[in-house]
Amino acid sequence: MNKLLLILAFAAGTFISRAQQIPFYNHNIINPFVYNPAMAGFSGDVNTYFVRNQRYSGFNGGSINNYLTVEGAFMQKKAGIGLSVMHQKQGIQQQLGAGVTYAYNIRLTENQDLRFGVTAGMLDNRIDAAAIDVSQLNDPYLMQLRPNTTSFDMNAGLAYRWNDLRIGVSVPQIIGNKVTYDKEHSRGYYQLARHIMGSAEYNFHLLESKQLILKPQALVRYIPGGAPVQYDLTAHLEHPRFGWISATYKSDYAVQFNAGIHIRQQLHVGFSYEYVTGSMKSYSSGVNHELLLGYTFKERSKEVIRTVEVHDTIRIETVDRSEADELLRRNKELEELLRQNMAEKQQLEREKQVSDSLKQLQPADTKTPESTIPKVVPPSQLEYAKGYHFIELDNSTSPDGIYVISGVFASRANADLSLAKNQVNYPGAYLVINQKNNFFYIVIMYTTDEPAGRAEHKKYIRDTGRKAWILKYKRD
Repeated sequence: MNKLLLILAFAAGTFISRAQQIPFYNHNIINPFVYNPAMAGFSGDVNTYFVRNQRYSGFNGGSINNYLTVEGAFMQKKAGIGLSVMHQKQGIQQQLGAGVTYAYNIRLTENQDLRFGVTAGMLDNRIDAAAIDVSQLNDPYLMQLRPNTTSFDMNAGLAYRWNDLRIGVSVPQIIGNKVTYDKEHSRGYYQLARHIMGSAEYNFHLLESKQLILKPQALVRYIPGGAPVQYDLTAHLEHPRFGWISATYKSDYAVQFNAGIHIRQQLHVGFSYEYVTGSMKSYSSGVNHELLLGYTFKERSKEVIRTVEVHDTIRIETVDRSEADELLRRNKELEELLRQNMAEKQQLEREKQVSDSLKQLQPADTKTPESTIPKVVPPSQLEYAKGYHFIELDNSTSPDGIYVISGVFASRANADLSLAKNQVNYPGAYLVINQKNNFFYIVIMYTTDEPAGRAEHKKYIRDTGRKAWILKYKRD
């Protein structure tokens, strides 16, 4: 019996040791929902991820963790819902859990959001009694232990975003229930320790296209009255079309290296490797690694209307009927600005024709007084557009200036297809979101030089034969 108690004590100690009861997941930057329920629906798409990691193989089989998550947004992206299923095996103990998550987003300002989320679920905890090596197989204490027991579990989280800054706080196992194997509830149990986890990260946009993102992250884990504070420091470099690489230092534990690829921006494959460096090094052998597989279901239009074409502006394709009126109203505003520019151009041409006619009628040896020749009035400056609030795909605010727009879409999938076509001749083309109507705008050029924007606009129409317009943008 004493040997059995020692084994159980060691198992419980393993759960609340420096590794803590909540396993390390090395791809939490790619899938932040794995630690924080408030991140359900954050991206606006439906994401599903499967993670498998293996650690501590020097400890009689070590630790193997499998985690499956599915999450997405609804209520016009104001709320999120998620499902998580996990399986952990550590020595003689196994744990199978499942939970359902609800998250809600509160818009504080144009650039700030506050999200909160909660996960509720069940944990099935088991002991592999056949793996216990004891001298007395008929030990009364051993005989009265349950092979499995279930417990209720809850996780809670908050997430705050301000432009490119994101801060999160989550509390896994917030209830702190007991997992009891002893039928008498006296000794054979361990506590689901309440964890406190905090994270902070910031997106630095590199290159002119702002597509390459350097993301430093700090992650802290703490158990009140339990294990010492453990922290991770990560440098993560990612391109949304191609993939990512990262390096992480885990305090008094390991150095981690991570790499992955995006396939058509929907299929995600990642692998990480840990080199143990801390106090666990002398006890751990074998490979500590983690594999990630993910798939993103992009948002699609629900109901399609006929294509709408406006002279010298834009071709609108496949939009939801619920959004069509708003989109057409915006398009009429753009059309009115274009008509003003066309009227100025026609007036300029008429004045030029009058000037040329007067020059032809004037005798060769005389000079027309300068005051009798109509003056050529240059086109007026573009007026600032109204009713827009452009943000980048990472929710950062777009700068003031001149935007040459080749298309606008309510569907992200259609916008991506059109963007890919434009990037053949305009590799710097990118997407922005009008936050006031959630439409995707294809920008083939951004500049603060209005004449340069006009020249690029004409060149695009001449070279491609497609529609485009110029937007002079100023934040409200």
